Amino acid sequence: MRLISTVTGEFEWYGDAQRPKYAILSHTWGEGEILYQDYLYLRNEIAGDEIKTKVLAAFMSKVPRRDSPGYLKIQALCEVARARGHQWVWIDTCCIDRSSSAELSGAINSMWNWYWNAEECLVYLVDVPECHVTKSHLEKWPSGKRLRDETLQKMRKSRWFTRGWTLQEMLAPARLTYYDTNWNMIASRTYLANEVSDITKIPAIYLTDRNQLKEASIAMKMSWMAYRQTTLEEDMGYSLLGLFDISMPLVYGEGRKAFMRLQLELLSKSSDDSILAWTANVEPTGLLARSPTAFADSGHIIPPGFENRSAPQLPSMMTNMGLQVRIPKLQQDTVASKLMNSSRLMFQMFMDNQQLEAELPLACGRIRDVSQPITHASRQEAYENSLCVRLKRIGSRWRRYDCHELPTADGSLRAGGFILAGYMVYYVEQPGL
Repeated sequence: MRLISTVTGEFEWYGDAQRPKYAILSHTWGEGEILYQDYLYLRNEIAGDEIKTKVLAAFMSKVPRRDSPGYLKIQALCEVARARGHQWVWIDTCCIDRSSSAELSGAINSMWNWYWNAEECLVYLVDVPECHVTKSHLEKWPSGKRLRDETLQKMRKSRWFTRGWTLQEMLAPARLTYYDTNWNMIASRTYLANEVSDITKIPAIYLTDRNQLKEASIAMKMSWMAYRQTTLEEDMGYSLLGLFDISMPLVYGEGRKAFMRLQLELLSKSSDDSILAWTANVEPTGLLARSPTAFADSGHIIPPGFENRSAPQLPSMMTNMGLQVRIPKLQQDTVASKLMNSSRLMFQMFMDNQQLEAELPLACGRIRDVSQPITHASRQEAYENSLCVRLKRIGSRWRRYDCHELPTADGSLRAGGFILAGYMVYYVEQPGL
């Protein structure tokens, strides 16, 4: 990890074991950003004639200047961080050598951990005018309320809350503090948790206690990205890697396939069916969503407890026939069926070539209140409101249809009186992969 000294402004590379404590910046990119080679040049570590080479020229932002907004941002970051007791800082513009695809890939796959391990994250809101507000001002009444409302109104319009990469930068750090365009402190994330929750639609509990993130379902986390954007389509997938604890190679130029690959990785390591609980005005299509926007209405969907699952889950897998899913085949619980099943060493797999439509039950459901920690009662509520998606045969394979809705699953199966006889196998074609 390449850090900048807040005292000398020099780079220093540290391995995981030797890394010192550091602060980290979260911001939005704008005009005049200083990249790695730019910074070396401005620090007189690259000779003037060297920047004329094709390789370096491709990774330098025109002619780097010390009075550019990007360089002034780095200087201000170092000053503020040093005043707060930090000797080292990291910023994504100049601390990553983007001329090295290996370094870029490693940095993106490590970024969640870098923000998680930072002593503090400083959020620079360049488009929030100078606030002249401190926490003590905000706590005064009634003038404090007026200042607070004015400040929040300015923050609400900030581009920072709409960008894809800033989602993980907001959630991962233990401490996070907001600054206005002139680097005046506004307040901490914890202090403004309810207000930021209102802006981002992320329950405040996940803003004040990052350890709660492991309890949030895949659908919930995807919904937090639904209204965000990235400059490159691939980054809608790459910017979510850390939030889901996924590592995968980066293939810039693959477009929406990046988000598809992320979902396949999640299917291979998670039993959370809410990954399939999305809606969109497209059909027929596959079981994987095309983008996080499909999860905009899925923020209240969680999986039930394991004791509520009607049958053991079998993992889905991608094959040359499409995404293979296996739906439990249940039958009435009778003496004869018990005797028949007790003689089997394994459950059978069934394929019905005559069937034209099917419902895929999902082990997840909607709950009313997501503002509190997820409990056993929450998971019971999800079980009682279990969802499903509809499949339709097209040739030898299947596709999802009625994608604009998530119907409630057949409630008779939850009433009991059924035993598992086997699994129905479906191959669902996945366009875009």
